[in-house]
Amino acid sequence: MSVFSFRQAGIVWVKECWDAFRDRRTLLMIILPALIAGPLFLMIIFQVLSTQNERAVSPVLHVQGEQYAPALIAFLKRQQVQIMPLPQDYEHQIKRGDIAIAMIVPPQFPEEVQKGDAATVHLLYDRSRDRAQVTIAQVERLIYAYSRQWGQLRLLMRGVATEVAQPITVRVTDYATPQQSGALILSLVAFY
Repeated sequence: MSVFSFRQAGIVWVKECWDAFRDRRTLLMIILPALIAGPLFLMIIFQVLSTQNERAVSPVLHVQGEQYAPALIAFLKRQQVQIMPLPQDYEHQIKRGDIAIAMIVPPQFPEEVQKGDAATVHLLYDRSRDRAQVTIAQVERLIYAYSRQWGQLRLLMRGVATEVAQPITVRVTDYATPQQSGALILSLVAFY
C-alpha cells in the first residue's frame, strides 16, 4: 500500500516542467497558440459587436401594404427605420438571410382602426439568423411602443386616465460606469 507524498509529487512536477521547458518544440506548441489565439479571439468578438451596433443604428424594414397604415409608417420613419418595398420572393429572401424582417399590413387594417378594434400587422422573420437578431428586436420594440402610444390615445379619447392601463411604473437606475459595462466584454477573456 502506497502513501501519497506531497514531496514526491513536487519532485515529479518539477521534473516534468523542466523537461517541457528543455524541449523547444513542446514549448513552442504551448506558448505560440496561446499568443495567437488571444488577440485573434478578442478581435473577432469586437468585430461582431461593432457590426451588430452598425445594424442597430438604422434598421431596414420591408413593408407590403404601407398605404393601409400611414400613421404607423410615419412613426417608424421618425424612429429612423428605413422603409423598403417588400419584394415578391420575400419568403425566399428571408430564409436566405437577405431580408432581416418584413411587415405585411393587411387591407382591413384601416377598417379595424376605424371600429376601434385591435388592428393586425404581420411580422415575418427568421429568428435563427444571428445577424438579424438586433434588427428584429429593434423593430418589434418600436411597433410595441407605437401600439402602447396608440392605446393610451384611445383611452384619453374616452376620458380614461392612461395610468389605468399601466398600473406599475418602473424606473430604472443603472449605476454601472462605462468601464464596468466594458468589463462584461472583457470577462470573455476568461475563456481565452
